[in-house]
Amino acid sequence: MSGTAVADVERAAAVLRLLGRVEFARAKWVRDLIFPDRSDRWARMVLAKQPPPIAPHIYGLTPEGRDELAALGIEGDGTAIASMPVRPWADPDLKLAQLRHDLLVSDWCCAALYGARKHPRLHSMHCQVEYVSAAADNGQAIQRFDALVMFTIAAVPMPSMPAWAIPWADGTPTPDGAITCRFAAEIDTGSEKLAILLGKAGTYRALTLSRHYTATLGGPVLPVVLVPSGTKRAGQIAREWQDGWPDGAGVVGSFTGAQIDQDAIRGRYLAMTSKPAREAFLLEPFGITRETWDDAIADRRRPDGDDRVRRQGATR
Repeated sequence: MSGTAVADVERAAAVLRLLGRVEFARAKWVRDLIFPDRSDRWARMVLAKQPPPIAPHIYGLTPEGRDELAALGIEGDGTAIASMPVRPWADPDLKLAQLRHDLLVSDWCCAALYGARKHPRLHSMHCQVEYVSAAADNGQAIQRFDALVMFTIAAVPMPSMPAWAIPWADGTPTPDGAITCRFAAEIDTGSEKLAILLGKAGTYRALTLSRHYTATLGGPVLPVVLVPSGTKRAGQIAREWQDGWPDGAGVVGSFTGAQIDQDAIRGRYLAMTSKPAREAFLLEPFGITRETWDDAIADRRRPDGDDRVRRQGATR
C-alpha cells in the first residue's frame, strides 16, 4: 500500500472513530478536527469514499462504517466499538427535533476536544454521548448524561503526535501526577420543567457524595449545563441547582457563549451556585487556572517549545 493510500486510511479511520463517539458531527468539525493540516481538496478526496453527509452536511456512523472500524483493529478489544451508535445512511430514522438536540451535544463535545488538544501535555481523551452513569439493578437508567467528556493532562510533555490525531483513551495507565478533567454535558433547550432540573441537581449531589463517580470514573464530574442564548434560562436553572445542591459543583453557559473560536475550554461559563453570579473557568474545579492553561498553550507555540500539533501547511 502506498504512503498516500495509508494516509487516506488513517484519516478515514480517524473520522469513523470521532463519529463513533459523538454520533453526529457537522462537516466543519470533521474538517477542523481531522484535517487541520490538509487542504479542503484532499479532505474531500478522503471523505468521498464515505457515504455523503446528509444535508445540512452532517456526518454519522453507519453499520458499515462500524464494521470497517472493527476490521481495522484499532479499538482494542472491541468493547468501545460495540457501544458506538450507528444509523443506516438510507434511513437514519431520526426526528428533526432530536437531531437539533444531538447536534448541540456534538458541537460542545467537538469544541471541548478541539480546545483540549491544544495542550502540550494532553495524554488521552474520552467522549461518549448518551452515557448512562448509574443504573438500577433491573438495568433502568438512574442518571444519563447527554455526553461524558474526559481528558487527562500529564505532568510532563507527551510525545509528539500529528496535527490531526486525537489520543483516545485506550486503557493505558494514567501517569503519576496527571490531572483528569471529567465533564457531564447537559443540553437544556428550555422545554424541561424546572422541577426536573431540581431533581437532576439532587441526583448529581447524591452520586457525588456517595463517591459513585469516583468508583466508576476515577473522580467527580463537573456538570456543564448549556442553554439557549438571550434567555433567562441560565438564571432559572442556577436557582433550581442551588436548591438541589447548595454550594455544589456545576457551570452553566449558552450554546454560543460556551465556545470562543470553536474552543469550549476557553468558553464563557457561570458558576452554578455562586451568589452573586460570577464567571468561572471550565477547568477551575480541577485545579487548573485560566492563566496556567493559557501559559502552557503559549509555550507550545513558541519556536523552541514542544509544538505537538504544529500545522504543517496545507498540501495537496
